[in-house]
Amino acid sequence: MARYYNDITTYGTFTVGEDDAGHDVTFYGATSGVYMMWDESSNRLEFTDNAKIYLGTSSDLQIYHTGSNSVITASGTGDLKITQATDDQDLILLCDDGSGGTTAYLTLDGSTKRVEVDVQMGINAPAAYTAEAAADDLVIGSGSGEVGMTIYSGSSNHGSIYFADDLDEEGAGDSPVGARHGRISYGQDTSDFEFRTGGNQLAAIIAHDGSSFASAVSIPDSTELKFGDSTDFAFQHNGSHNLIKSHTGNLKLINYQDDGDILFYTDDGSGGITTYLTLDGGLGHTTIDKRLRANDNVDFTVGTGNDLRLIHDGTHSYMTNYTGDLYIANHADDKDVVFQSDDGNGSLATYFYLDGSAAVNGGARSIIHLDNVKSKWGTGGDFVLYHDGTDSYITNNTGDVIIQNSVDDKDIILKSDNGSGGTAAYLTLDGSAGLTTVHTPMQLVEATEPDDPPNGHAVIWLHEGGTIYAKITVEETTSLVVIAQPGEG
Repeated sequence: MARYYNDITTYGTFTVGEDDAGHDVTFYGATSGVYMMWDESSNRLEFTDNAKIYLGTSSDLQIYHTGSNSVITASGTGDLKITQATDDQDLILLCDDGSGGTTAYLTLDGSTKRVEVDVQMGINAPAAYTAEAAADDLVIGSGSGEVGMTIYSGSSNHGSIYFADDLDEEGAGDSPVGARHGRISYGQDTSDFEFRTGGNQLAAIIAHDGSSFASAVSIPDSTELKFGDSTDFAFQHNGSHNLIKSHTGNLKLINYQDDGDILFYTDDGSGGITTYLTLDGGLGHTTIDKRLRANDNVDFTVGTGNDLRLIHDGTHSYMTNYTGDLYIANHADDKDVVFQSDDGNGSLATYFYLDGSAAVNGGARSIIHLDNVKSKWGTGGDFVLYHDGTDSYITNNTGDVIIQNSVDDKDIILKSDNGSGGTAAYLTLDGSAGLTTVHTPMQLVEATEPDDPPNGHAVIWLHEGGTIYAKITVEETTSLVVIAQPGEG
């Protein structure tokens, strides 16, 4: 065996041994027991513990074994790149499988261009739990020797994330640990996400065709629950009030339940709640359950063209119709339409009413003015009709009283009681004959002599002493005629 203890310089090919009949070649360093050797029997280049391979001008990459661990260190310039350039082949990290062999832990799949984790993963996880966890779980510790979260692949059709905060409480054998503290699961068959809380209690199911919650969903003050691509609709509680906000399009409240209603409730002023407005889907109408108020100078309108309007202007109230006739109708059998106003003493009084109970089918209908309620005509109340409870009065306070019948050949007839329970005509202004007919005897009372009547007229009076005179004026000449004297038959 040749040994060289000094420098050897060669300017050509340097060969040790020959093909199929080689020799060991050993390179020693300054440290005892640290060297590199070509082992001809094993056909390999061997480095003893702590003998390092340095690559790069500045020893940028180191490869060595310490006697306990194998080390690859990039400590110089640039990235550390591991490249698999063969088409459709993988880069695989293998390690002990716990049974005396090795297994793939991480595969960079060159054919599918994906990273596959082939075993259970633990991040700062308790060893007791990771020993029990499934081979394809991801266990994340809490940082204090307890389990924080487990991502569990489960069967081929679902996966779960389990949350646990106390390994000792659950025990390493309770796999997966987090089932009691909380869980998020996905089912491939249903495409649903399932959320469970402590005690394995169902909290919510999020599904593509509808979601459900097992209890109330709490959202902090001033945080909006938003809908639409542009936050078009939102719910919010701002700490004082509840808000429903619509920023795009109309806001519609729809109840599709057959015969179902939409009801509006609020406080009843006594510590409870009550209905204020009902949109009755069964009856097809809207029910207002509490007083409806329009402020001063705000119209309450009816009709497509706001045809009928009710308004109070702060001083007076108005009912105004702008289209068609205005009907005030009472359809209740035998009931009235009653008109009331102030009685002058701080209360209400009926002034007149349309008497539905006294109406005759196809015949007479009555407007009733109560006793001492006067019906007045004229700007100054000049003409008055009323009944005082005993007698009826027609009173004129301005100008003449003209009673006129304009119908051709018709009369004006004054009637009164006939003394036998009926009525009879006492005086007829006969429009067809042009005569005045007195149907009953006339009683004259004593009076002073009247002035001469106009031309073509006569006056009759009872003079003191019982003589009845007549004055007749014809062509401006007045004649005095005695009609009857006392004692004459």
